[in-house]
Amino acid sequence: MAQILVIDDSKLARVQVRRMLNNTSYEVIEASSGEEGIEAAVNSNPDCVLLDLLMPGMKGTEVLKIFKEREINIPVIVFTANVQKTKIEECHALGASVVITKPKERDELLPIIENLLKGDNKE
Repeated sequence: MAQILVIDDSKLARVQVRRMLNNTSYEVIEASSGEEGIEAAVNSNPDCVLLDLLMPGMKGTEVLKIFKEREINIPVIVFTANVQKTKIEECHALGASVVITKPKERDELLPIIENLLKGDNKE
C-alpha cells in the first residue's frame, strides 16, 4: 500500500485529503507543520508528499529546500490555495514535481497522484 504524507497546518485540509483517499490503495500519514512533515518523511519514507505552501513557522518552500539539501527524494505535490507563476517556478526549482491549487475534487487529485507514482510528473 502506497503511503501519502500530507503536510498542512489545516486539520480540515488534512481530513479532506484523507477522505478523498479513503477506499483507495493509499495510506495517509498526516503532519501539521513543516518540521513534523520532515520528520515523518525521514521516518516513514512515504511514496508521495502533498505539501501546503502557506503554513505558520516553516513554509512549504522551506520544506522543499530541506528535502533538496538532505537529498530526500520523494515526489512532492505542492497543494496550495493561491499560487503565482513565480511561486510555481520556485517550487519546481526546489524539486516539487507538481504544483496544484486547492481545493481539488477526488476525481482530480487521484489521477495526479497515480501519474506521479507511475513516474509521470508532468503537469
